[in-house]
Amino acid sequence: MYCISKYRLNKLHRDDLKAASIRKYRENPDHKRRVAADVKLKWLIKKEKTGQFEFVMQQILDKVKEGPEFVCSVCFRLLFRHQVLHCKQEDYSKRETVASIAANCITEDYLHKCNGDCDLPYQLLDTARGKLWICYSCHYKINRGEMPPECWSNNLTVHPVAPELACLNSLEQHLITLHIPFMKMLALPKGGQNGVHGPVTCVPANIVETSNLLPHSNMEGSLLAVKLKRKLTYKGHYEYQFVDTLRVKQALHYLKQTNSYYGDTEVNEAWINDVCREQEAEVPGDDNPADSAKTDASAAEDELLHDRQQHGMFQDTSHAC
Repeated sequence: MYCISKYRLNKLHRDDLKAASIRKYRENPDHKRRVAADVKLKWLIKKEKTGQFEFVMQQILDKVKEGPEFVCSVCFRLLFRHQVLHCKQEDYSKRETVASIAANCITEDYLHKCNGDCDLPYQLLDTARGKLWICYSCHYKINRGEMPPECWSNNLTVHPVAPELACLNSLEQHLITLHIPFMKMLALPKGGQNGVHGPVTCVPANIVETSNLLPHSNMEGSLLAVKLKRKLTYKGHYEYQFVDTLRVKQALHYLKQTNSYYGDTEVNEAWINDVCREQEAEVPGDDNPADSAKTDASAAEDELLHDRQQHGMFQDTSHAC
């Protein structure tokens, strides 16, 4: 047990053992023949067992037991262990063109290096983050002297989402989007994924009118219950969540500064909306008790419909752009 832990933790000891094994394989002909015979025997045994379902299933489980945790240092894809190999800069230094391409493509952004900021030193060194990996596709293309098309240096990196937008829930995203695509989602028979059935309709949203109707509060954590309907005349709704109006306001200000499509958006800072003006203009005492009862019954029916929708399967869905 001590030898195994020393081999795993001590890099110098591990490199010495590997060098000694390679040197023995090259210099000792008898050892070379024994190793070749053992490899051939294992290959024959494996070939005979490929017809057994249990053996094939066990091989698949062994390949995916670690999960897609290995990041390619060139294309930044998450892959399984059998889809990547150790990335070493010295392997690409034989030719000048290959070395220059490797220097531009290979990055150590996802390689963990312990420093004084680590909470638990050396904890990630034994994981996939402790080594540099490269997928076979990028490895072969670099060796041929080609720049991998999926390389991160080809402007394919995804920028981090701004904090003003990352804190929004799905309904808050719908409130600030310029277009809402409506589509019918169906569960595919295999794979556990969803597919689009029929046309996709993009409905333009008037975010100026929406932002003017939302009450604006400077208090953090003030929530407002909002329902998103496919049509205002429908009793049912697609989404019903609590919305933080302060977050929506901050997101609109950020988009107005950074996104050219939101340049003409006007945010109502004073919150003077026409709905409140109409309510204030109404004379008190003219409310009809029958109308109030009808409104309460409609609200109760809408709440009951919301509870039923939470236990059913939505067919028509919408997603924010």
